[in-house]
Amino acid sequence: MGETPVEHAEPAEAEPGAGVPAPTSPAGPAATGHGATGHSASGRVTRARRRRRAVTLRMGWRGRREPTRADPSRLRALDVVHESWLELSRRPLRTVLTGLGVALGTGAVIATQGLVSTVRYQVSDEFDAQLATQVEVRLRSAVGDEPVGAVATPDAGAGFPPSAGDLDRVAALSGVEGVAVLRDSQQEVPVGLARVTDRTTAGEAAYVRGVDAAGLEAVGARITGQAWSSWHDATGQRVALLGRRTADELGLGEVRPGDQVFVDGLGFTLLGIVEDGGRARGLANGVVVPATATGHFLMSEERDRVLVVTAPGAAKDVEAVLPVALSPTDPERYSAYSPTRSDTLRRAVDGSFHSLALALGAVVMGLGLVSIGNATLTSVLQRINEIGIRRALGARPRHIAAHIVVDAALTGAAGGLIGAVGGLAATLAVTAQQGWQPVLDPRLPPLGIVAGALVGAVAGLYPARVGSRLQPTEALRRE
Repeated sequence: MGETPVEHAEPAEAEPGAGVPAPTSPAGPAATGHGATGHSASGRVTRARRRRRAVTLRMGWRGRREPTRADPSRLRALDVVHESWLELSRRPLRTVLTGLGVALGTGAVIATQGLVSTVRYQVSDEFDAQLATQVEVRLRSAVGDEPVGAVATPDAGAGFPPSAGDLDRVAALSGVEGVAVLRDSQQEVPVGLARVTDRTTAGEAAYVRGVDAAGLEAVGARITGQAWSSWHDATGQRVALLGRRTADELGLGEVRPGDQVFVDGLGFTLLGIVEDGGRARGLANGVVVPATATGHFLMSEERDRVLVVTAPGAAKDVEAVLPVALSPTDPERYSAYSPTRSDTLRRAVDGSFHSLALALGAVVMGLGLVSIGNATLTSVLQRINEIGIRRALGARPRHIAAHIVVDAALTGAAGGLIGAVGGLAATLAVTAQQGWQPVLDPRLPPLGIVAGALVGAVAGLYPARVGSRLQPTEALRRE
């Protein structure tokens, strides 16, 4: 048999840095104890060393990982705000006009709220001051407050108006500053400036108001012309004053000597016009005659009253002794009371004004939202190339959307700021002209700015959706 030739394999080239291979034993591979597995173990060691070297190269000499691919795009919130501010500041006039709707809405709400609060406090102060110094007395039978078991008599309603002596006793009480007897007719009666009238057409009609001479001064009525005196009260003279509203309905601008007014066919000498009734507001609407001259008309017992003006803090004490002062022998005939504060009515009126202001502001804010949304969408369409470049440089859709929404929010905030300043200026101007003390809520201006920013952000949602969905290649192809 011939000898089989033996092929000698070339030694494998050592990897750099892998060291010199261990010397082979003279006895051959079998003498090492590893046999054929020696070469596979050496290969695993070599591959492990290669992986360690690759990791070392990627981590750098300090062990810090070096990027093997491009990092994801990142955008800070301050960067977005800064870029949006630069964008808006380049076109200040356009920004102001775009936010004009928000400015008008914010200004309307702030001005209305400020004026309502100011007027409320002015009226409340005057109203409270009058109520704190005022007591009214009525016949107990008229107010339905008779004692239990009382028997009605034919003259139960007698005793009104009180006599001059009874009124003098009331005026002499400590703390009393004025006394007024007030009466009203049950219904309106015909009123005219001429005795002969056209019966085929409906003429003017008005209530008859009765008040004594001292009462006109006590209630603080403001009269153009002259009032009557106590002599007219004592003798029951037929003299009269016209309320301003009634005089306007009759076409009477001013009273001249000798003018007469005919009330339900009776002639009364006209002395003047009541411009403001003071504490008795009804005097400015109707025909005012002396209380002793009201016997010519059918008067309302429920409306007959004596109004007593007191010093501050004396109303309760005067209220307790008024029935006795008016009728020492029968004080149960009269019932005295202090008018209560109508807080419920005030709250209802305030709520109506506030609701009106909010409704008006909401409507104008809605117009501002449409205006900002339209302007922002137009701006997005004009900046398509810029958006394409940003996307190509790594900006993500959410970054584009955030940039557009912040643009719109800053526009709304600018409108809210302008509206807040304008609303405050309008409130101060009106209060200064009227001589009122302005009452302002310091929370409204910041809330107006925040509301403007929110409206702008909502308006920018749709334009942001449009801009964020643009692909880089599509955006760059557009001109």
